[in-house]
Amino acid sequence: MTSVHGRRILGVVVAVSLLVSSAAFASAMTRNTSKTADGTSVDGPVTADANNSTTQTDNTTADTGWTAPRADGGRTGATDDSGPTPYPQSAWNRATTINEVTIAVGNETVFTVVDDDSNRLAALNSSTGEQRWTRPNNTEQNPEYRITSGPFVAGETVYVGTTADLYSTEPNTILAYNATTGALRWDQNVTTGALAFDGEYLYGSSVAVNTTTGEVVWNTSLSGRAVAVADGQLYVVQRPGYDDVEEKRLVAVNATNGTVLWNRSVSRNVNLDRFVATADGLYATGPQFGPDSAKLLAYDPTDGSLSWSKTFDSQFDAFQDQPPDSTSALAVDNGTVYVTVYDKLTIGLYGPLERSTIYAIDAESSESRWQYRKDVHLSGPSVTNGSVYLAAKDPTGPKENILSHSSRMGLFSLDTTDGTEWWNYTHTREGVALYDASEPPMVANGHVYATVNAYIGISGGDVLFAFNATDQPIQPAHQFQSSNTAPYPRVNVSPADYGPNETVTLNASESVDVDGQVVAYEWDVDDDRTYERTGMEINVTTPKSSSTSRYIRLRVIDDDNASSDEHSDPVLPGVTLQPTSDSCE
Repeated sequence: MTSVHGRRILGVVVAVSLLVSSAAFASAMTRNTSKTADGTSVDGPVTADANNSTTQTDNTTADTGWTAPRADGGRTGATDDSGPTPYPQSAWNRATTINEVTIAVGNETVFTVVDDDSNRLAALNSSTGEQRWTRPNNTEQNPEYRITSGPFVAGETVYVGTTADLYSTEPNTILAYNATTGALRWDQNVTTGALAFDGEYLYGSSVAVNTTTGEVVWNTSLSGRAVAVADGQLYVVQRPGYDDVEEKRLVAVNATNGTVLWNRSVSRNVNLDRFVATADGLYATGPQFGPDSAKLLAYDPTDGSLSWSKTFDSQFDAFQDQPPDSTSALAVDNGTVYVTVYDKLTIGLYGPLERSTIYAIDAESSESRWQYRKDVHLSGPSVTNGSVYLAAKDPTGPKENILSHSSRMGLFSLDTTDGTEWWNYTHTREGVALYDASEPPMVANGHVYATVNAYIGISGGDVLFAFNATDQPIQPAHQFQSSNTAPYPRVNVSPADYGPNETVTLNASESVDVDGQVVAYEWDVDDDRTYERTGMEINVTTPKSSSTSRYIRLRVIDDDNASSDEHSDPVLPGVTLQPTSDSCE
């Protein structure tokens, strides 16, 4: 077990102004009957078995594993299940044409959406990846149905939220399928395609549907998008321009009867699409990308007030004044918030360089408990049974090639206590070119499932990877190889305007070593590949005529004795001195 820790980066606390707006909506209690595939009204779900007989099934007991996107109704990305122990190995993988594939796991089955054209729900054997069934298909359902929420699993039933068309104003539909056979149990029209799920009920912004019977338990006129449900409260996001509101708002709703508990204005720069809800706190980040992305915010679930806000600095020590590139989806477990901060850096024509740090943040105080840093694009975290899991595309493996289609992805497992690396594992996937692994992995039943964006043929999509357990230690060929990044030279000339036969100063202080520090500067002043002079700054004489030039080459060396000569960039690391005229005023 190798201990790999990043350096501590202190967050800067920022304030976000929240405006309080009180609102109350009376719930309209309604009881609807759902319909089976043949249109028959029933008081409970109907299961079609292999002989087309029907039985009613109670789904009030949900699976304890990964039953919804981001694990549960609160989207915590955490479960009490376990991943591969003691070591992982590749079990299977499957290419799709869907981006940002989500899964739910129950009954030894992986449920996921496949094929962008037909947008089908697929049931896969969790151990082998073999397809058991797909629904809907064009003979059973309107081919215009698009799956917009889910999948969700409760007992023997799997659910998806659909819309007739992405731009349609027609009613949306919840479809409930037998998890074993794929037979339609019931369907229910609702006014929203976005759903939250707690095992017993499916919630839209204005509706709650019983997962066992398919009946509408309550409905209201509240507009918006349901994002999470936890501890008896449903959370709905309202956006200006889409929900008849003038500003972004977060609304807490009593999940039992639909009454509004509180309604808060939220900054436009808060990303509520990655919202996490627990009994003790609500958590969100800044935008996924951009200068405001590196924020983590906590809210009080009793009234929506801001509890604390934390800002993350650049992951490159030499560029602390620049914000990171993006933040990941969150995981929250046992009083700790986990988030991955990703940074990408281009120095002149060098790069981009990639670096990720996963932070474990105390959910109450916002203090950093530990950090883990890696020079790779790590995904968001998922947490289960004492381990943090992250996916990544391996930059040290074979270079991806759109024509040859071969590249590697990998997994990391860290100790939740202190960030110690339990193991890392890489796997080569033939037939696709992988280019991003930003979505968190999913953990259930001794497996880890990870999706990686890929070029598949000439189109894009995700590859779903499954890893199971083995007793065999991971061999070096299947591990991420740590390496030192050579420093990058940079020369400034002073004065910038100069004439012939003048003395100018060459300064190399802006040379950068992204994972250490530059310790030596060497200069080749006559372009013969021999470095005659040393020092961060030197003085040289410019050419005697504007018709001639003089090239000065710089080589820098870092504290791991790596030289800038190691870079394969074709641009020479130095400066060309050539007067603009034969006289200088």
